[in-house]
Formats: sequence, C-alpha cells, structure tokens
Amino acid sequence: MRTGSLHIALSIALAGCSGSATGSGDPVAEGTDTGSSGLSDPESGSDASTDTTAEADDGTDDTTDDGGAIEPDLPPETPPDPAAPEKLFSHDYLPVYRITMHGADWSQAWDYLLAQLDSKAKCAERPFIEADIEFENPWTGETEAYEQVGFRIRGHDLPEQILSQPDERFGFKMSFVEYVPGRRFHGQRRLNFLSSERDDTLMRQCLVYEIMRDFDVPTARCNFASVYVNGDYVGVFAHVEERDDGSYVQNRFPDDPDGSMYEFGDCWGDEEDVMRDLGPDVQPYAETYQLEAGTVETDILTDLIPFSQCASAPQQEFEACIEDHIHLDEWHRAMASILAIPEMDGWASSSSNFVMYNYGPLGASRRFVVFPWDVDRAFKDTCDENDDEGDNLTGPCHIMAKSWEDGMSPLLVNRLREPPFRAGFCAAMESFVEQLYNPAAIASRVADLRTRPRLAAKPFEGMTEPSLEYLMQHDPLWDHARFMDGIEDIVEERVPDRHAALVQQLMDCEMSPLVDG
Repeated sequence: MRTGSLHIALSIALAGCSGSATGSGDPVAEGTDTGSSGLSDPESGSDASTDTTAEADDGTDDTTDDGGAIEPDLPPETPPDPAAPEKLFSHDYLPVYRITMHGADWSQAWDYLLAQLDSKAKCAERPFIEADIEFENPWTGETEAYEQVGFRIRGHDLPEQILSQPDERFGFKMSFVEYVPGRRFHGQRRLNFLSSERDDTLMRQCLVYEIMRDFDVPTARCNFASVYVNGDYVGVFAHVEERDDGSYVQNRFPDDPDGSMYEFGDCWGDEEDVMRDLGPDVQPYAETYQLEAGTVETDILTDLIPFSQCASAPQQEFEACIEDHIHLDEWHRAMASILAIPEMDGWASSSSNFVMYNYGPLGASRRFVVFPWDVDRAFKDTCDENDDEGDNLTGPCHIMAKSWEDGMSPLLVNRLREPPFRAGFCAAMESFVEQLYNPAAIASRVADLRTRPRLAAKPFEGMTEPSLEYLMQHDPLWDHARFMDGIEDIVEERVPDRHAALVQQLMDCEMSPLVDG
C-alpha cells in the first residue's frame, strides 16, 4: 500500500497560521484594528448563503451569498495582522464581547431571540438579528466597535426544549458578513460561541480539538470568551472558529486552500448514505452533504462521486483504488482518535458530524482528509452502557466495534479497519493512546486549561489575567463545585478507565474481528 506524505504536510500546516485582522467597513472605535487579508476567500452555501437548516452545535449558515459563490474581501484600510486569527483563539488570551441588541437586558434579548425560532421544525432556518459589538481585544488592550453584526441562537433544540432547561445556556453564532458582505473580524467571517450545555467543565470540545490537532487531524481552534449582552454578564463560552471560512482552510491547508469541502451532520441527510455510492447523479449527494467553502455541485462529479464509488466497490477493487481518493494515514489517525476518546456521536462511531476536505499537498493529486465537527459527546458517555448486556465478548466501546450507542460506523470505516489496512489503523491507535490519550497526558492538559492565566484587555471582574477556573467561579450559570466535579470525572474516572480498556484491546488489535456492539 502507498502511504502519503500528509503526516509531514499536515504537521507543517497545523503549526502555521494565516488570516487577517478586522475587515474594513466596520464603524471604528478608538484602537480598532481594521483591514482584511486581500484574498478572495471562498464562501459556501451552508455557512454563507443557502442555509435551509439550523446547524449542529458547531453549526453553519449565513445568508450573504448565493450557493458556492465567492465573496470578495473588502479592501483593507490598514495592513492586517497575520497573527490575529491565532491570537483570537489562543488560550493565552481572554476575548471579551459586549453585545447590544433588541431589549433592555439579557432576559428581554433572549425572549426576542426565542421568538424568532420555528416552534415546530427543529431544522428550520434560524434567522439572524442585528447587533452591535464591542470587542475588548486582549492582545492590543484596545476596544473595537462593530455595527450591524448578525446574531442568532445555534443548535437544533426547539424553543420548548430550550425553555425546559432554565439552568442551561444555549450557544450562538456571530456573523460579520450577514449585513456587511466582505467584512472580516481578525480574519474571520463568523464565530461560534458554544454553551456546552451539560458539559460541567466547559472544556470538552476545546480539549478534544486540541488533542486531535496534536495528532495531525485538522480540527478547529477553540478557546474561551466572556460575553455580555445589553449590559448583563452572560458568562463564559467555548469560542470556536468557523470551518466554512477562508481562514480555516488557509491555516490548515496553506499549500492547497482551494479544495472542495463536504460536511455531514444532523438535519442534512441519511446517515446510512454517508461515504457510500449513491449513483452517478449529483442530486443524491447534494441532498446528503452540505457543500462548504466555495464547493459547487460540479465538484461532486469530479471528486465526491469517484470517492464514493471506490468506497463501495468490491473488495479487490476497493483495495486497489481507495488510496487514490483518501490520505490513508490521516484517516487512520482521525478514526483512532475519535474511537479512542470515545465520541459516541462522532463520525467514525455513528456516521455523523464530520467534514471531508479534498487536499493535494505540495502540488500532489488531491485526496480527501476527514475531521470531526461538533464533539460535544466526548468523554461524557459511559462505555459500560454500550456493552449490550455482556453480548459483546470483546468488551464495551471496542475499537473494532461496528455499532455504538448512537449508531453504526460507516462502511468505509469498517473496511479501513480490516486487512490489509488494519495494521495502519492499529499503529495509529497505539500511537494515540501512548502519546496523547493516557491519564498523565490528559490530566496535564486539563490542568493547563483550568489554571492558565488568560490576558484580558481590561481587568475582568478585578483580574487582569483570569484563569478558566476563576471565570467559572464568576459565571452566572455555573458553580465552582460543579466545574471541579466535572474535571474530576474526566481525570480520575473516565480517562483512566478508558485508557485501561484501550491498552487491553490493543493487545489483540491486529487479530480481533470486527464486532457488532
């Protein structure tokens, strides 16, 4: 089998950073950094324009473009800061957003936002409303002002579901291009603020993305931000970059930022159809996947359909063709990491919440890489409940399992765990467990996320460099005991137990058959 050079190429790409500072067209307050990259970044139908559904917790959609049209950047008024996107999502800083929108306080704003939602269809479009933003820039110490910023609730829960959980807080999306096409905010068009409901630590998604990036899987950057709405402090949110944004592919794939991108998640297609041959026509694929980052339907003909046909081909043909369509080493790393953690709602375990990018490093022929999107179930499921009352003789949440708590692994994932590809998968799993997913390594990362000082532009509640633990102590919907209990659960119970199971399963990795549960 051929093994590609993606591991080295992605190591270089993930270490780099490209992007720009705030786009022009913004009303400017004192100290505002304006300008844009000057690049014509592609923007797609789901996050940009043709949204007909709400997104999953790391979601999509703006309504500024038509389909996969490319939106030109506004010309910069000042030279952009190429390091701004990395600073925006760095754990060394605390971004603070002060949002002014409809209503006298947060309660009135929240009621107004809920009133905009469809009360019956969870996948209906979630409309933006206008908001004004003051951004306390932690790396310059200045306050930047932006008018006409799009603001809306994220996720799929219906209003009655949201109202049934009064002690929780739901995430939102900010769009800087919804009302001002071409504008950039430190290289970004949109930002995601994840409430991480039912995650007592608030850090699970950031933690998983960070671990996977260190394993050369091109996941999103994520840190934490504090948010005020209409003068009320709302709390701290996981602050995640938007993957359907030009800066995302420029940062992850700087030597080939123009490849096609496809996403699959809740509300889009049938999980049984992912990574399968749906025939020679474009329409079934367009109905199954979201086309992202400038991808158009003609791209489906040239890359997605040939890939899908190979993924479903008879075994001998499959073995001969699959490495022409995927970066096999990267797929094995992505599979190993998501199955090890585990993430029950993840792409390798339940055929959901993933992105595929067609990437040709250093001028090579393009092949697909895959990475997860929306990992809110990470660390939170107990593998004991997946044991099917003891019928799974190889153990719960087995790395060779075909079915999991929330669904079935895609056929392609199963085929890439079988000979002659199994040795590569087992090697990736062993490397992930040994280097990144062991109790000491996870405990160290969690401690760093919890205690690291984060520089704020202004003293935050009296602190110039608050830690996440300090922020949680002052959060209106969290209490410190809840936060610490959640951390103890990950560090003292879930990760050690899972690690012990993985070590045992790895002993027979190359000989164990695929199992049903």
